[in-house]
Amino acid sequence: MPTDYPDPPEPTAANKRSQPKFLRRASVLSVFALVFGLGVTASVSMIEYNHARNLDDEHFNRLVERIQAEVTRRVTVYRYGLMGTRSVFAASSYVHRQEFVHLVNARDLPSEFPGALGIGYIERVPDTPGEVASFVEYVHDEGAPWFEITVPPGAAPLEGSLTDDRYIIKYIEPLADNRSAHGLDIGAHPVRREAAERALRANDASLTGMIQLVQDDQHVAGFLYLLPHYKSGMPLDTLEQRTEALVGWVYMPMLGPKVFEGITGAADGELDIDVFDNDRLGSETLIFDADGALDPTQAGYGPADYSDRAFHTIRELEIGGRTWMLSISSTPAFRYNSLTGVWIEVIGGTVLSFLLAALVFVQTNSSRKAWSLAEGMTSDLRKYATKAGQATKAKSDFLANMSHEIRTPMTAILGFTDLLNASIKDEQTELREHTRTIKRNGEHLLSLINDILDVSKIEAGKLDIEKIEVRPDALISEVLSLMSVKADEKRLPLEAELTSPVPSVIQSDPVRLRQIMVNLVGNAIKFTSSGRVRIEVWHDGPMQELKIAVRDTGLGMTPEQSAKLFKPFEQADTTTSREFGGTGLGLHISQRLAGMLGGQISCNSEYGKGSTFTLTVYTGVIENTPMLPTGKIDAVNSNNQSPPARHSTGEQDGAAPPLAGLVILLAEDGKDNQRLINHHLTKAGARVTIVENGRKAVEALCVQNDLTGPLHQHPPFDLLITDMQMPEMDGYTAAHLLREKGSTLPIVALTAHAMKEDIAKCLDAGCDFYASKPINKQKLIEICSEAVARPGKGHGQDSQPNAA
Repeated sequence: MPTDYPDPPEPTAANKRSQPKFLRRASVLSVFALVFGLGVTASVSMIEYNHARNLDDEHFNRLVERIQAEVTRRVTVYRYGLMGTRSVFAASSYVHRQEFVHLVNARDLPSEFPGALGIGYIERVPDTPGEVASFVEYVHDEGAPWFEITVPPGAAPLEGSLTDDRYIIKYIEPLADNRSAHGLDIGAHPVRREAAERALRANDASLTGMIQLVQDDQHVAGFLYLLPHYKSGMPLDTLEQRTEALVGWVYMPMLGPKVFEGITGAADGELDIDVFDNDRLGSETLIFDADGALDPTQAGYGPADYSDRAFHTIRELEIGGRTWMLSISSTPAFRYNSLTGVWIEVIGGTVLSFLLAALVFVQTNSSRKAWSLAEGMTSDLRKYATKAGQATKAKSDFLANMSHEIRTPMTAILGFTDLLNASIKDEQTELREHTRTIKRNGEHLLSLINDILDVSKIEAGKLDIEKIEVRPDALISEVLSLMSVKADEKRLPLEAELTSPVPSVIQSDPVRLRQIMVNLVGNAIKFTSSGRVRIEVWHDGPMQELKIAVRDTGLGMTPEQSAKLFKPFEQADTTTSREFGGTGLGLHISQRLAGMLGGQISCNSEYGKGSTFTLTVYTGVIENTPMLPTGKIDAVNSNNQSPPARHSTGEQDGAAPPLAGLVILLAEDGKDNQRLINHHLTKAGARVTIVENGRKAVEALCVQNDLTGPLHQHPPFDLLITDMQMPEMDGYTAAHLLREKGSTLPIVALTAHAMKEDIAKCLDAGCDFYASKPINKQKLIEICSEAVARPGKGHGQDSQPNAA
């Protein structure tokens, strides 16, 4: 029979001393747990804070390096512009004024050289009345009757001058904006003359110190950038020889604030930059103040002027013989790593400390509260798991964007390398080798990006595996053909043999199986200097497995080295990547792919004697499948089929251009890619109209170029090629809008994204065909031909889209 027990009385001071020691210690233990937890929280929070501050510092330094590189890049652009202009003078015995006007006006100065007021030519004129008069008369006769010689404000002699001649601006274009500088004797001004003669001494482009340009009505910091021009065929080894050969200078007048306008965009607005001429930070040397925060009336600037900035640094930069000081500091937009992580540690650690103390205290009375606490901790774990999933998605998004950002410039690099290589003469072997080096390294970078994307897709479970019919002998034959070039370069025999009857057809993924084999055979060739590389294939019937062994007589490995092989970014030892190259991703990807194909890769290696890598893959159900007999496999297609016919690019003698008569609209925002794609299409016979975004592409197809208006009844173009990532309106939106308006124009999607889901996204938007960057000229021409020849989505029919 249950008994009701009365509630215990409140303990008094007397009976507290009579409580069991365990109950008294429970309070002490809970206090100890609280103190311990808070101490650990404080320590971890301090470690997290220091770590976050280090990350912030590293982030700041990376942005500083990016800003510094952008400053150098911007100024280097002007130097290349001067070199290009000088090459015109060097290639001709004389450049007439009209030729110079045409030369400059053919350039898009605001776009190519922002901040430059124009391009000019300064001629060296002997300082005698007869020579000066003859020079002025000659300029008049060239069509400039207004020309007269002037001197800039502040004219004064320069001590230690290399010559006694006058340095007069003979040409400056566009003339309308620079008429006040036409005829200016820069040699009469110490700063201008010193820079001109410094360029002569160094035989390189040189910047003046800060000056007030005579054509500048804004009164901002100005510069001249000068590059010497010499008589053709004269020696230039010594200063005396260069002085003797000097004819003049090509130059650009530049406005400092315009040169650096928008430069903080290189750091996403997280940094502010102030640029100073020479080594003193003061208002008289200030070239550019990005945020306008400096007091222009203040003589000098120091740390106090940047005391409200979390990060600040001073960097020196040598530009055109001048030392510039870059004062770079963080802005309120700077993305910190510290506060969020530290506060999570402090708040979370404090809460957990109190929970731990409460747990110790109540554990003597109730296990229910302990269970409740466990439930709370489980909820926290679910939150952490959710965050981990978000982090994985963020990584995938980052890799996709990285692929786009690298593949886009790689299109221009590889494409223009091919164009440059095609224009090189046979006797220019060294230059041809340079272009091959550029292309080889570009293709290596592209291969590395593909490997990283493969790893990411495997880890995210997004890599699809096919199960289709594969002929093992044909696949091995193809691998032999692909890898024979590398084997021949090292004079290594490369052979393959069926050592047992194998199924003529298995169920697997030919693309991934070929990828694994190319990696294994490529590694065998790379690490073998003498001997041979051999592929052996046999069938394990009871296990329904096809086994392929790649044997080499190369370096071999120790057991310790073999244990590292299949880990990502690992190689046998630290000297491997230095001597043979590679990232250590190939075998890791191959092992993961082998597992997805129902098998694995094993390695048997002996140091100094060679290695054997054995690939096992599941064959699938092969009942009643004919077996191939044992024997050697040759590096040709096993059914002796002829290679597929190539489409002509229009470059063969007598062949009609494959795109002759086509009118193509190209929507692409990258200037370099515009020029490259336009070159390929025009060379193939097409007429190309270029727009820089999707909005202008749609407008070009609408009546009166009105986005909201109806489409032309008869489209002015046969085909639209559109990049999918553009400002103002991207390719996805443009394609979708055209299909909504009822357009039947074939659309080819052009994008640097390389993942499978991107193809579906392009097709869902209304595109008929898909081509990825870097651009393959042959495939681009083929897909354009097929797009206008075969109806697709634009023609209201379902068809299997092509992808290049």
